[in-house]
Amino acid sequence: MSTRPLLYCGLLAPMALVVGVLVEDATRPGYSPWRHAVSQLSLGPGWPVNLALLLLGAVGLLALAIALPRALPTPDRPRWTPRLVATAGTALALLAIFPIDPGLGYPPGQPVVHHWQGLVHGIVGTVLFAALAAAPLTMARHLRGRIEWSSWRPYNLATGVVVAVTYPVTVVLSSLDQAGVWTNAPGGLTERVALIASVGWCALLAGRLLDSTAHRPLENSTTGAQA
Repeated sequence: MSTRPLLYCGLLAPMALVVGVLVEDATRPGYSPWRHAVSQLSLGPGWPVNLALLLLGAVGLLALAIALPRALPTPDRPRWTPRLVATAGTALALLAIFPIDPGLGYPPGQPVVHHWQGLVHGIVGTVLFAALAAAPLTMARHLRGRIEWSSWRPYNLATGVVVAVTYPVTVVLSSLDQAGVWTNAPGGLTERVALIASVGWCALLAGRLLDSTAHRPLENSTTGAQA
């Protein structure tokens, strides 16, 4: 597949994921985006919608990972950033396959249970946000000294730091809520900050590459020198 369709997929699919989650947040009965994890939208009524959103986001990130080495206008090509974005895309797909356990009062009326699928879900979620925190940081390193991308370096760094901070905070808040130490803690809110910052970065990167490649030929090979 040529590079620009991959970049369009990398732009539109993450945006659809974010918009879809926000719509579900506002319309799902008994669900609190302040408290509940995004993955809990895969439980209860309407669960196929969130499942489809996660898979759509996975396709978008995988498409962006393939396009990145081709589209960046540099003599050397990034190695770690595409790998990390691909890792995040794979993790999103796995989150759809292995559902989160019910908890924190959602779905309403269901008791708290712990299954092995929920354990896998938790591990994969950590991998997802670790990859999405590291990807902007590796991109900042790759773009260092490139004047045409000078405004993107601080944005990359800020995104990486925001995700690296907000996801552990989410884990702590959710643990306190589950233990009854802080009932109705804003773990859902902090997770959404991490998700929107990281997935939004992927979409904006795809859009920036679409703009920069509009008037120059693109290679279809993904081989190249190490960044």
